[in-house]
Amino acid sequence: MACLNRSGPTPDYAAWPELRWDTALPAAADVVILSVRPQDFRSGSWRCPDALVISLMAGVPSGEIAARTGSDRIVRAMPNAAVEIGRSYAPWVAGEAVTAKDKEIAARILGATGGEDEIDSEDQLDVLTALAGSGPAWSALLANALSTAALRAGLRGGGNGRQPLLLSRSLRVERPCLQGGEAGQRGPSPQASQVASRWHLALPCPEIARLPGETTPPGPRRKSPGPNC
Repeated sequence: MACLNRSGPTPDYAAWPELRWDTALPAAADVVILSVRPQDFRSGSWRCPDALVISLMAGVPSGEIAARTGSDRIVRAMPNAAVEIGRSYAPWVAGEAVTAKDKEIAARILGATGGEDEIDSEDQLDVLTALAGSGPAWSALLANALSTAALRAGLRGGGNGRQPLLLSRSLRVERPCLQGGEAGQRGPSPQASQVASRWHLALPCPEIARLPGETTPPGPRRKSPGPNC
């Protein structure tokens, strides 16, 4: 097995001593897995006309992949962030030239990190890509729903002015929790961290859109995108 990485060898794969690090795509590769950014793919050289090409890139259609690689055996797949803990889900779509044996290989590779399913079209893959990429947003949506329910139950500013701060603190989610379960134990993804650092913006009213760590009395706040402002 050969691996190309624009940053060079990484210790992340130390447990696989049979892995070889190369600086160019091997000419005799049987299977090529493209797990790169679309812009890097478009600026690099990926000629492998005799290989089964499995692309994990979002937004790069099979036609473009075939034109740049020279292969007509293209499988497009989109795993999600749970790949790190072996619980990913990877829908995939195969081109017309992909053989039954190719599909078996693709299913085994993609299934090694979780579930997989062959789907009918690239349009379906685009929809599923959007769903998978929106995963971290569910935590912000949950915070929004909980804060809305608290406000409707009467927890509003007034008196000593501490209610908004109490609500903000009670709903605050630690960053690892945004991924949930075992994923949280391994630390947050960059996407989850971004949601965690900005989740207060999902609160529905400016009176409780308080920045993490703020202890000042309620006053004018930045506007929240919630529907109840």
